[in-house]
Amino acid sequence: MTTAQPGSDLSPADGSALEAKIATLVANDQRQRQDNTPVVLEEHEINAYLQFQAAPLLPVGVTQPHVQLDDGGQITIQSDVDLGVVSAATPRGPFDPMRYLRGVVPVVAMGTFDAQNGLGQLNVESVSVGGIPVPLSVLRELVASYSRTETLPDGFDVNRPFPLPYGLTSVTIDRGHAIVIQ
Repeated sequence: MTTAQPGSDLSPADGSALEAKIATLVANDQRQRQDNTPVVLEEHEINAYLQFQAAPLLPVGVTQPHVQLDDGGQITIQSDVDLGVVSAATPRGPFDPMRYLRGVVPVVAMGTFDAQNGLGQLNVESVSVGGIPVPLSVLRELVASYSRTETLPDGFDVNRPFPLPYGLTSVTIDRGHAIVIQ
């Protein structure tokens, strides 16, 4: 029995549906309009958006992103990552194992996402690189490496709560969808 590849049944129209929902949320935020109407973001829309519309925005070396949403806030995020790009982005000592990692490998992170009162919190439970379980510090380093900017020189810290964008107040994750409240 063969399993469908993530994203094999997605279309650009699915991604456009998510784009339209995001545009509405952004417009509401810019008008400072409080709208407690739930907006449902479907898992297939998120994955189509990542595959089609967001592909040019992904960091160099990150391809094939896929998100799986499950009951109780459970979330699985996977992507193929070029470890050579990550390794080259950060100065490394001779005994740092990340210095020697190369190749494109699947990276999978599993955990929960909780978002209330305008703050989001990731609770990463496991990470694997190329199918091998690795310490959570590897994920922290990958995310920090890819998210460094002038305004965020250390990159995004997956261990810290963060403000939700667009004036969102809460996000509830259930099987196959996320429900956002603005």
